[in-house]
Amino acid sequence: MAISKSLFLSIALCSTVLTAGCTANSASTETAKRFSSKTVGSDTVLTDSTTGLTWTNSAQGCKPLFGDDPAQTLTKATNFCADLSFAGHSDWRLATVKEMTELETKTDANGISLFYKNPKCARVLAVKSDKSLTSISTTNKGPAGRDVGNIYPAGTRCVRGK
Repeated sequence: MAISKSLFLSIALCSTVLTAGCTANSASTETAKRFSSKTVGSDTVLTDSTTGLTWTNSAQGCKPLFGDDPAQTLTKATNFCADLSFAGHSDWRLATVKEMTELETKTDANGISLFYKNPKCARVLAVKSDKSLTSISTTNKGPAGRDVGNIYPAGTRCVRGK
């Protein structure tokens, strides 16, 4: 029995779409499994099993910082994380641009809640490789994970690990 050319193309197209769909669902499931949330007392953390990083993920994890001097803001943000006692840990630090960008894009793409997202924290601070400060957009000022450069207004989200 001969298969017509149009029927063959239809079967091939459906097969391709189904395969792509399976791949996309598989990747989404893997990313969703990548993050786990844990509450310790009143503090919630989000752990990334791929990077080994743990992030503050409560209202206390977002401290809005304002000012005119970027060096002072960097000092305030660094000190906020260094002095933070959260979820039974005191070894928090300010995130790098790479770390913050990956967190924002991976969680946003997979609908994972980052509890600190509020108007005062539409951007989160991150340290560049030259030790200067920048901010990364959250979904409040999407697209998430974009280096917007301007550090005002922005909040601080602390991380631990590596």
